[in-house]
Amino acid sequence: MDFNKLLEEIADEVIEVAQKNLGAYRSVKGANGKTYKRRAVASGNLKNNLGYSIKTVGNISKVVFGAGGKAKQYYLSVNNGRAKGTMPPTSAIENWMRIKPVRLRGPNGFIKQTPKGMARAAFAIAKSIQKRGISPFPYYTDAINEVLERRMPEFTEEIIKQLDISIQTWQ
Repeated sequence: MDFNKLLEEIADEVIEVAQKNLGAYRSVKGANGKTYKRRAVASGNLKNNLGYSIKTVGNISKVVFGAGGKAKQYYLSVNNGRAKGTMPPTSAIENWMRIKPVRLRGPNGFIKQTPKGMARAAFAIAKSIQKRGISPFPYYTDAINEVLERRMPEFTEEIIKQLDISIQTWQ
């Protein structure tokens, strides 16, 4: 098998596993200390825009995983998490609140969603992220590790075929 063809197969498999990871349910700890099962995606935008490119320069091939469309702005933050200390843009949080959908609560239960109320809630969420950060959800990292672990013997065999080993004697 051609080495670049193997890289394409492995990269396709990584994308498939990453999409499954994003579509799966995960455990999230609530403010009350209880653990809830939640879907990892709100809109499916990230899941549907994953991709890769294979770049070959000379003898070196490099696979670069990423995301396209709007997901390009945040795919690394989802995979790696967000460190505390910086406040994310409230506009992105408001958009997420519309997609999810997040219902606003007042002192007497749920309240009507107004633009002002959405902006206040988004600001409160952004302040919480600034204070606590967001834990990573390594959908890409886990997918790469899983596929490489499974395909490593085949990958190693192909690399050995590609090597041109020669032994020269010193004269």
